[in-house]
Amino acid sequence: ISGVLRAELGALGPRDENPAPAPKDEPPAPAAPQRWRAWPANAATFLNLFSGLGAILATSSGSLGLAAALIGAAAFFDLIDGRLARALKAEGPLGVQLDSLADVVSFGVAPALLVYFAKLQAIDPMGFILAALFAAAGAFRLARFNVGAASPRPSGNFFTGMPIPLGAGLVVAAVLALPLIPAAWSAAALAALVMASRIPYPSFKKGGFALAAASAAVAALIPVALGAPLLAPAAVATLYLLSGPAVWIYTGIEDSDRRAQFQAELKRKAF
Repeated sequence: ISGVLRAELGALGPRDENPAPAPKDEPPAPAAPQRWRAWPANAATFLNLFSGLGAILATSSGSLGLAAALIGAAAFFDLIDGRLARALKAEGPLGVQLDSLADVVSFGVAPALLVYFAKLQAIDPMGFILAALFAAAGAFRLARFNVGAASPRPSGNFFTGMPIPLGAGLVVAAVLALPLIPAAWSAAALAALVMASRIPYPSFKKGGFALAAASAAVAALIPVALGAPLLAPAAVATLYLLSGPAVWIYTGIEDSDRRAQFQAELKRKAF
């Protein structure tokens, strides 16, 4: 009898003293985002790209004024695509990459060709080098933004380096308003430097846009009132150009604990 009992118990297997808990009901998987939400923002991004391509074609045919206007249209579409994505909750890595690729064309290649054929061709080969450096600095700035480079200030409030649309605006404004060749190459070189730098520039994503728009309007009205309307874009671009160094200097002076760090960054980490 004992042998039979041992055989039966062995067939049943060893007793599990710590039985596994019964599986619980898993929460339902989150619903996939509605893809149509990204369509309006992507459409604006493609209009940005199309405007940049149109600017390149206009430059190649000698219509420099039309090329400048199309770069301005690209800047408008670039402004609204991000706002559409945030409003529709459709932000994502695909949109970021798509926007950067469009920006390289509209605000890197198109302005470089515009300033080259309008002003810099006369000083070749230096003119070509300056135009190429501007486009390269813009591409570098976009790549650094995409990989999330460290910024001296919170990324939600400030950009690291001047955004490429504003760099393009500075170059286009110089082409339109300042007929001298030194002004054009100076604008191209300066825009390349501040785009590649780590100087913080306001992003206005978390407020301050109304104040910035009012300041830009005042800056534009001053040359208009003085009878020089073509200087209005240059005045707005210059105002934003100066805002980055002003923010950096103000940060270093305002916070005494960061003053030494600020001075070190200014000397060693500007580029």
